[in-house]
Parts: sequence; C-alpha cells; structure tokens
Amino acid sequence: VYPVQYIPDSNFLLTIRPQAREAVIWDVHDWKIIGTYTLPDSIRNNFFSIYNQLAAIEVEAGRVSILRVSLDHELIPLTEFKAHRRLLSGLAFSPNGEFLATTSMTGFGFLWNTDNWTQIMSLRGHSLGIHDVAFSPDSRRVLTTSSGQDAIILWDTTSHQEVMTISANGNLFHNVNLLAEGRTLVATTNTGGAVLYVWRAPTWDQITAEEAERNANE
Repeated sequence: VYPVQYIPDSNFLLTIRPQAREAVIWDVHDWKIIGTYTLPDSIRNNFFSIYNQLAAIEVEAGRVSILRVSLDHELIPLTEFKAHRRLLSGLAFSPNGEFLATTSMTGFGFLWNTDNWTQIMSLRGHSLGIHDVAFSPDSRRVLTTSSGQDAIILWDTTSHQEVMTISANGNLFHNVNLLAEGRTLVATTNTGGAVLYVWRAPTWDQITAEEAERNANE
C-alpha cells in the first residue's frame, strides 16, 4: 500500500511507487493511469506532498525534488535542493502554499519559502528525532512531533518563534493535526498499541471565568 494524495482542484490522484520508480497520476472517474513520471533510482521512501499543481518528493536521502503537474498530466521537474543530510521523516506544504516544511530523525526541521526554495526558519527544539510535521488550516502554525516531554511543538510561521511545547506519556507521535476551529489538537502514537491523543484548549470565556473564580477564592 502506498500513500496517495488528491491533486487539488482536479479529479486526479497522485501515487508514489518507489519500488517501480514511478509517480503515477490517476483519473478518479475511471481509475485509469493518465500520466507517469520515472523517479530517480535514488528515491528512498514514500514522502511527498502536493499543493495545487506542485508536488514535492524526496528523491534521495534528504534531497527534495519539486515537480509541476502539467495540463496534459505530466510531471515536469522544476528544481531540486538538499533539505537534510539524512532521510526525511516528514514533508508538507502549508495550506496557503507559501511554505514547505521538512523534518528528519536527526531532530532538525526547516521551513522553506516556495517562491525561491530558500530556508527561512529552523524548527529546532526537540531533544530526540522529529517524526512528523503538519500545518494548521490557516498556515499560521507548523507542528512537529517527537516523544515524551517535547512530544509536540507548535511554531509560528510569521514570527518564526516556538509557541508551545506539549508533553505526553507516549513515544513516536505522528499524524498530528490542528483542527480548523484552532482549539483541538490530535496525534497518534503506537506506544503500547495504537493510541489517539486529543488536546483541547479552553476558550477565552472559560479562562476568564476560571481566573475570576481563583481570584474570588484568594
């Protein structure tokens, strides 16, 4: 089974088949292959991400290839750059398309400007390796996951600062998502079996009421 992603604003699906060295575009109406792209022999894993007509794929250890999906369903190479010294552990476009985030098990993560593919932010705060990366729906936050005391870190994509660190009693957190309402965070871990973790931030009204109650009791 290989990871798949829909190509936004289209009826097409993109799959990566590392063993066959192919990226394949499918028509979801009749499930026929309508385009293929031969990947370099050095492709190492299944990491890829899509924004509009752009696809980012790890083609060798730590090296990312940027491809464009053309109108005639071809994948056209645009550029390549070395993102990390070792294999990636995560790769994600922001929902607004302004950023590409990359992470590795060395504990380093980076944010890249998609206009010129330059590095604009270092996501360095985990004591262990980073296992996954994702963006908030409004692209204002990028989330990285690890284990234990720094299981999840939220970063601000504008100020380039760490916003919050969340501790948890699990390891190898992944599949992290911040829901659209901005208050609910979910992630999974396989420690002791598959477990779903959910964190929910209080509203400002709840915070104000709790502070008022605390002050009244003092």
